[in-house]
Amino acid sequence: MRVVTSRLHAAIILHFRKNGPNPRPDKRFLNLLCAGLMSCLAITGNVAAQSASHDGIDISSRPFWVNVLYFQDAETEKTLTEVVIEVPYRSLAFQKSGEVYETNIEAGVALEEANGFQVDGNFITEKVQTKNLAVTQSNRHTQLFHFAFRLEPGSYTLRVIIGDEQMRQRFSHAGKIKAPSFRQAQPQISSLLMARQLDMSGQAAILQKNGRSILPNVPHLFSAEQPRGFVYFEAYNLSPSLSSGDSFQVYCFVSHAGRNVSALSWKSPKPGAKAVISLPLNLSDVEAGEYLLTVKVVDLNSGREASAAALFYLSRPSQPSVGALESRIWRN
Repeated sequence: MRVVTSRLHAAIILHFRKNGPNPRPDKRFLNLLCAGLMSCLAITGNVAAQSASHDGIDISSRPFWVNVLYFQDAETEKTLTEVVIEVPYRSLAFQKSGEVYETNIEAGVALEEANGFQVDGNFITEKVQTKNLAVTQSNRHTQLFHFAFRLEPGSYTLRVIIGDEQMRQRFSHAGKIKAPSFRQAQPQISSLLMARQLDMSGQAAILQKNGRSILPNVPHLFSAEQPRGFVYFEAYNLSPSLSSGDSFQVYCFVSHAGRNVSALSWKSPKPGAKAVISLPLNLSDVEAGEYLLTVKVVDLNSGREASAAALFYLSRPSQPSVGALESRIWRN
């Protein structure tokens, strides 16, 4: 196993160093990547068996979470596809180094067409340090990775590898994704980006979008200690404004077991063909469970509308933990 993953690691690094962030298809690299993925799946199963409720929440049986988010690219006809990965510290092995505990985390992403050729990919390595031993065993403390790709609309296979240098092992997952086209002649909505923090400070963050600093909530999981969240999305292809009073209407619904538990709406002047929308989610009075967030944008000039939805979860230490996260890892 160590031989396979070491060769896999070396191949990924050499491939991206040689070819850059937008490499041409390399069959040797793909073959080694697939071989490494098959060997890594057995490791993932072993780690999954050890996952359990911790810190008052029940995480996915996988050792990391992935969000795939789609937005209109302002410069091209392609789809801006953003991949955000969140790795809990407890999935990693830290070693004592002086007064701190540290580990090196590696994240790799490869995108393949239906014929198996790689069209894009990238690789990131980060060093994580903490002085608190308890933090290294926490699911609440995590490391985030952000990748951005411009893709032609269509279907792809997304392969993700997380490497833990201390344990000399790789976690991996693969899934089918479909990048939509946002160049239609009707209103459309981007992916809904769930966030733990969102502000207009413009300070450095894992995500910067339209003047907003965003800390993503990749598993879409909120807790009693942080009952406030945020959602960010963009609306496209609004009809041209005919006067300064032209506007659009936004509706937001939160439902549980088919019943709406909260709703709000507001009207806003059109800023143009594209609108950027962010709003807070106050979950302090909501019981633990699985919820569906639905947003709808109505162009009041044309009467046309678009909608999008995303699941999220709330857990409280005094209530049963939220499960069923594994099937929700891949979000479009």
